[in-house]
Amino acid sequence: MSFLHLPNEIILSITQYQTPPEICALCLTNRHLSSLLPPELLKSACRLYQGKTYAHKALYSAADRGDTPAVRALLKHGVLEILENTPVLHEAARARSELAIKTLIDSGGFDPTSRNAFDETPLFPAVLGSEEGVLRLLLECPGQDVNLRPKGTSWPLLTLAAYLANAKVVALLLAQEQLLVNATDEVYQTALFKAVAKGDKDMVRLFLGDPRTNVNHCDRRGRTAFITACMQGHHGAFELLLDLPRAEVNATDTGGRTGLHWCVERHRPLMVSRMVASSRVEVNRRDLCRRTPFFVAVAEDAEAARILAADPRVNVNVTGGPGGNQHALVVAAEKGLAGIVEMLLQREDVDFSVLKCKATTFGALKKSYGGPTAHVIVDYLVKRVTD
Repeated sequence: MSFLHLPNEIILSITQYQTPPEICALCLTNRHLSSLLPPELLKSACRLYQGKTYAHKALYSAADRGDTPAVRALLKHGVLEILENTPVLHEAARARSELAIKTLIDSGGFDPTSRNAFDETPLFPAVLGSEEGVLRLLLECPGQDVNLRPKGTSWPLLTLAAYLANAKVVALLLAQEQLLVNATDEVYQTALFKAVAKGDKDMVRLFLGDPRTNVNHCDRRGRTAFITACMQGHHGAFELLLDLPRAEVNATDTGGRTGLHWCVERHRPLMVSRMVASSRVEVNRRDLCRRTPFFVAVAEDAEAARILAADPRVNVNVTGGPGGNQHALVVAAEKGLAGIVEMLLQREDVDFSVLKCKATTFGALKKSYGGPTAHVIVDYLVKRVTD
């Protein structure tokens, strides 16, 4: 008698000694075996001596195809014991489909709020994998803690999502009423800081559109999200914050520098122009070294000096630097910055006397300030006499 014609009891008895691939091959033989052997195939995958490989494949295969009864059968056969209590739902949340996660949860054997050895719930791998559908499904499960922080990190879940620059994931999290939007990391930065640092305008817009967001929160160095945008040169985030009425655009960091100071120091003339055009920006704020943005621009021969000098609000007679008594015009002249000296001398309110120009010859001027600057000073003096 051929194997195919053996009684079912004998066939089932034989399969107890076969591996899952062997049983699977029999299932493909004919319609009778394909209906008789699948339960034995699931049992075979959960035999301890087979190891974890078959159990792992069988469980995820059943979950991927949405076969809830098969998952329940595997649980009954001790698949979790074979897998040594591997955090199955955590693994699946990062790499499997929404259907697979739903199947595992519906089987009743997996807790969507469970925590692994790092105190992470399945929400964390879902965010890491940027699986929007999976995250949405998990967030709908009762008892989820969206403010949980894993062991070994101070990053809240929202901060992680913002760092990964996934605006859709951030939107899903912001939709949670219990979310602590302004939770901070180890340097007291909120998730908004990460969004600004990534330069993701759409994601920044999501945060600014949430009334819970504290847009003026300061990190450990006293920097706000606006100052961060100025420092890093992200125009999209910069524009959104500059135009936001509740954003404090004149906030200072621990060094007393405003966003305008940073735009000048980092040589960002387009941002400087945009800030000068705003009536909200105080252009003469001093940092802890008594320097205004204009003084910084002059000292560094920055293009911003010309932009700032064109604004009548800017005090061109400002002093700063060590001791706080260096005049911007003197600094420019002593550095031989002829272009900036010429620009300053075009301002009617500039105090020319600070140069203490006692030189009686062009040679003396040239020796003090260099040839180009000497020419500028002479032209200025000649114009004053002729006028």
